Amino acid sequence: MAHPVAAAHRVRRRGARAQGPAPVSSVPEPVREEGVRDEHSSETGTPVAVRGTRLSLTRASLGRPGAPVLEGVVLDITPGEILTVVGPSGCGKSTLLRTLAGLLPALAGTVAQDGRPLVGPGADRALVFQEDALLPWRTLRANVELPLAIKGSSCTERRAASAWLARVGLADRERRLPHRLRRPAPASSPAPR
Repeated sequence: MAHPVAAAHRVRRRGARAQGPAPVSSVPEPVREEGVRDEHSSETGTPVAVRGTRLSLTRASLGRPGAPVLEGVVLDITPGEILTVVGPSGCGKSTLLRTLAGLLPALAGTVAQDGRPLVGPGADRALVFQEDALLPWRTLRANVELPLAIKGSSCTERRAASAWLARVGLADRERRLPHRLRRPAPASSPAPR
């Protein structure tokens, strides 16, 4: 089975140049303070502070209990770094991402965020799923409010969700559940046979 991280390409935010295949284990760059790393501007060569989160896995086994998908994973993602994970279907890409998002605990080894054990999801990390991501038991407004609620925003701030729904023409449907929405067929679509 192919290891998804072995084919990963690392791209720095500044300069946005692919640096070729990255080793599974890399030497971290120096960190000035938590979440801030020095990087040099490609235009001026002067140091630029990069904010972000450092995520690391050390000898981690990932998957479901009794069915590990990845074992012995060593990975260090530095603040400001963009990491692309590629590999064939079933090699553990989604398992790795779900673990880094805090949705799936490691079976062994350590998973850390800024040097602290990563336990559960957090407002400072997100995973965008390929499939529809509306929670079927929450109304449209409650789905739009969810990231704000996780962040700890006040009820007043969360009410901005209504304005966003209005912007996309769903103001009159904000109390409906996702499966209760029906889109009319476009006038140009062929009639069913």
